[in-house]
Amino acid sequence: MNDQAKNIVVGVDDAAPSSWALSVAAGLAAALDARLTLVHVFVPPVAGISEIPLPVDEICERLRSESAALLADARRKVPPEIQVETVIRQGSPALEIDEVARRTAADFVVVGTHGRGRLATFVLGSTAEAVIRRAPCPVIVVAHEPRPAGAPHGPPVTATAQVPR
Repeated sequence: MNDQAKNIVVGVDDAAPSSWALSVAAGLAAALDARLTLVHVFVPPVAGISEIPLPVDEICERLRSESAALLADARRKVPPEIQVETVIRQGSPALEIDEVARRTAADFVVVGTHGRGRLATFVLGSTAEAVIRRAPCPVIVVAHEPRPAGAPHGPPVTATAQVPR
């Protein structure tokens, strides 16, 4: 790695946009000779008014274990020549991703988005949008599956054929 090590923070979960973001981040890391910091944030259970006791510690431990497995799977998708660190955090995904970006002096943050549109974002919120607002560095938001290198730009080309009956 060069004298000025670059770091790219990637938000990782089990959704397709996260996989797309990881692919883009790995390509960027290879091009920039940068390391990746893969971050998964789990949201702890919220104890409400209930007559059923909630074993919060046990649930959080299970979520940490699932997070570790998710990050291990993501790590296997990154080419071996790229240096990777994995981080598990608990809390608000956007806040924790931004905190990791600050802690690691990230050059970029890469996150995936479902791209649901303004109304859905207003109603549901958007982790990607919240990361953009708070991040200490540029944020790359990936909203679709990346095209292979050398693929033409523009809408995907599909071919159909009619089979005679």
